[in-house]
Amino acid sequence: MLKVKDNVSFEKLRDYGFKPMEEWGEDGINIYPRKGSYLIFMMDSDEGGVMYAEDDLPMCYIEIDPETRRLWCEAMPCCTYHIGGDELDIITDTIYKMAQDGILEVMND
Repeated sequence: MLKVKDNVSFEKLRDYGFKPMEEWGEDGINIYPRKGSYLIFMMDSDEGGVMYAEDDLPMCYIEIDPETRRLWCEAMPCCTYHIGGDELDIITDTIYKMAQDGILEVMND
């Protein structure tokens, strides 16, 4: 499991597109992150805002837990629609950039 290093401030996560849930300004996002979590979502390029699957679930996102600093990645299929390829770029590209910048480490638990 990957985590943000202890010496990295949560404000630094904004450089990668993360922000606290309450700042996303989306009504009806059907997830319940821990208070203080920072998140980044797959965005809908046609309609703007977060891209949703069924039941108002965001299609693809990363959450960083404020206590453990662990990254939680989620991808939600929609009916028979699958998630893959460049749709996972929000996860793969973000983690790659964070790793390149040296702010991630592997948790051994």
